[in-house]
Amino acid sequence: MNFLLSFDVEDWFQVENFRGVIRRELWEHWDGKESRVIGNTLKLLELLDRHRIRATFFVLGWIAKRHPELVREISSCGMEVASHGYGHELAYTMTREELREDLKHSKEVLEDITGREVLGYRAPSFSISEGVSKLIQEAGYRYDSSYNPFPGNKRYGSIDLLSQDSQGLYRIGDLVEVPIPLVRLHGMALPVGGGGYFRIYPLPFFEVLAKKYLRQHGHYLFYLHSWEVDPEQPRLRGVPKGYYLRHYFGLSEAYGKLDRFLRDMEGYGVRFSAIEEFLRMRGKLCRHFG
Repeated sequence: MNFLLSFDVEDWFQVENFRGVIRRELWEHWDGKESRVIGNTLKLLELLDRHRIRATFFVLGWIAKRHPELVREISSCGMEVASHGYGHELAYTMTREELREDLKHSKEVLEDITGREVLGYRAPSFSISEGVSKLIQEAGYRYDSSYNPFPGNKRYGSIDLLSQDSQGLYRIGDLVEVPIPLVRLHGMALPVGGGGYFRIYPLPFFEVLAKKYLRQHGHYLFYLHSWEVDPEQPRLRGVPKGYYLRHYFGLSEAYGKLDRFLRDMEGYGVRFSAIEEFLRMRGKLCRHFG
């Protein structure tokens, strides 16, 4: 059983829930905010080093441009560096030319820093569509991890998946899609990929769902944002109550909870790997798979 661990490297002020409060159309407004991404990411790297785990880090191009030393540290620690886009704009809201430039620019920035090809992409807030997936492939990415099938979040995009193999992986043209896990329990669709759901669910219940998905598919993908292990981040005023709760709930326990989760899953006998490593092992980065 394979456990695919992934992190979205972005700062606390770049999240979609804060769009109505922080002027994101001008990136200069971000430069005036307190950046905490370096410390948060280093905390995650230290945790992975203790557990001897390799993971995938989807890095925002805007972050990489300002903190290239952080990207080099992620890479030198043996982690896979993948793209989270450049400016954290929802992919399906951009024009085709804007998205082309975002995909290309973020990939080039990361490759220039690491000296390695960037194979993977994850759209901000899982904002995928069939048209977006075609541009991801056109930009030279080999796999995508943006499809979140949970119907309860209107921001999550959707795609007409053309083919699926027995392991729950999809092919859209030559692009491999690694979806975010969803478990159905007593007729309910329960998201179990990580993020805010990891912070909200009691850990024993979350582990039950993760193990159920593992038994069904033979692999399990987990994601967390770097800011989610930072309980000391600023509290932003003027955020709608629902968005405020989504962002700040459970931050004080998230790091320790992640530590326990990884330890428990180690005891369950999973094999931790980066996404790229898993796909190569399964022969999924060839031109065709089945």
